[in-house]
Parts: sequence; structure tokens; C-alpha cells
Amino acid sequence: MIHFVTPLYRYNNMKIVYSTIKNQIEDFTWHLIEGSNKIGEESIEFLFEDKRIMYYKIPTYYPWGHEQRNHFITSINCKDEDWCYFLDDDNVVTWDLINTYNEEKNTNIDLVLFSQKQGLTEKDRLWGYDDRLKLGTCDIGSFLIRYNLIKKILIPYTKYRNADGHYAAQINEYRGEHNFKFYSDRYVRYNALSLEIV
Repeated sequence: MIHFVTPLYRYNNMKIVYSTIKNQIEDFTWHLIEGSNKIGEESIEFLFEDKRIMYYKIPTYYPWGHEQRNHFITSINCKDEDWCYFLDDDNVVTWDLINTYNEEKNTNIDLVLFSQKQGLTEKDRLWGYDDRLKLGTCDIGSFLIRYNLIKKILIPYTKYRNADGHYAAQINEYRGEHNFKFYSDRYVRYNALSLEIV
């Protein structure tokens, strides 16, 4: 099972994001965690017809989505062997991600770090090398991580945009205890549905 974790903010993107999930994989749960802000008026009621989609609403103070991700880590229980992926609401699921999940589903790997493309372009943004789990070289959407590892670490500094880099550095401290795999030639996307790729 793979759990997609989405801090829900941009309602108008949900149809496209959902399409990239449901048309590539069947064994998933998608956790939509809405904070205190939202934009867009498009209805997402159609999503709730799919029993694999869970919706939560929590109070938040910051715009980055880290509070929603920490809600998943602290309040939503999964099986230790399940995979988790932080899927932003302006992003899409790539075949590289799904293919790798299928390959690693029954292995002893606990984290996979991918390279990353800018938006829907073919420009490289970040690379999945073994020295990249640190501040400034890793994005929250760069890795696929097992629940047995994710449940050990909260995202720190939730008021800062770069909290995911600090999170990656904390994850890196578990390399002796967990098995990591790095892919420089498999990609996820960054801000795929945003007009500006910041």
C-alpha cells in the first residue's frame, strides 16, 4: 500500500492530481489534509466517492503544509511496511514513482530518493544522489518513505518553508538503521501545476 499525503489548499488542482493517481495505481490511500486556508471554488465532492480517499480538516498557522504532514505522522496509523509519499496539491504523480514503488514494495528498502524535474519541463532541479538528504538539496516531494521510518521523525520548524530540508537531514541520521536507495535517473516533479516554478 502507498499513502499519498496532501496538504489541501488548491481545490482547483484536485481533479488533475487525482487523475495522475487513479490512472496509474490501484492500491493507494490518499490523505487530503486541509488547513486553515484554501483557494479555488471547484468542488471536490466527487473525490469522496472513492473510498481510498480520506479527508481531514485541522487548524494551521503557516502556509507551507508542514503542519498537515505532521498531522499524518502523529495521528494517522499505517502498517510499518506501507509506503508514504508527500504529494503537494500543485504536483502530479510520475510513472517513475509508481514503477519504483512496485519494484520496492516487498524489499527491505525503507527510503528511495529521486531526482526532480522543474514543473512540467525536462529541466533538472534536484538530484537523487546519496549525499542529498540535507538542507538545500532535497525537497519534501523527492522521497518515497516507509511508515516504519516516517513515524519516527516530525518535520521541524513548521513555520519555515525550508523545514523539509531539515527533515531530510534528520532522516539521513537513520541510514545505519534503515536501508536507503538513491536514483539519479528516476524523477518526480516539483510545482508541476504552478505557473511559477519557485
